[in-house]
Amino acid sequence: MEGALRSIPGIAFSASDLDHLPFQEVEKYVPLILQHVIEHPLPRGSFLNVTFPKKEFKGMKLAKQGRSLWMENPEKRTHPEGHDYYWLGAKWAHCEEEEMSDVFLLKNGFVTAVPIHVEELTDYRYLEEKKAIFEGISKEIC
Repeated sequence: MEGALRSIPGIAFSASDLDHLPFQEVEKYVPLILQHVIEHPLPRGSFLNVTFPKKEFKGMKLAKQGRSLWMENPEKRTHPEGHDYYWLGAKWAHCEEEEMSDVFLLKNGFVTAVPIHVEELTDYRYLEEKKAIFEGISKEIC
């Protein structure tokens, strides 16, 4: 993401289960993905987020980003010296997913690639809809 913010194209590779990643299978896909990006460059400010499933790979899908996410899940623990503390763990929060989402496709055995654009983060719809209201607030004190 940092590279894309600086107009440097990139690919982020990850896996839905790092403990059971079939590296021999992954090795077959990485060169194909790299070649695709070389032949079809990403737009300025974008990167490709590739994730490998934990199941046998059924193929590759260009997908949209899913909504499920990691949520904080603090766990109370006791230190060997007797005092309590909290371990900041995380848990997967499931959402209803569209069939085009990376989360849905990963669960169904597909390698997913999500083109993520980060160069322009402004929410223009909100900007236009709320600009006058927001700027009107200061009229009361100016």
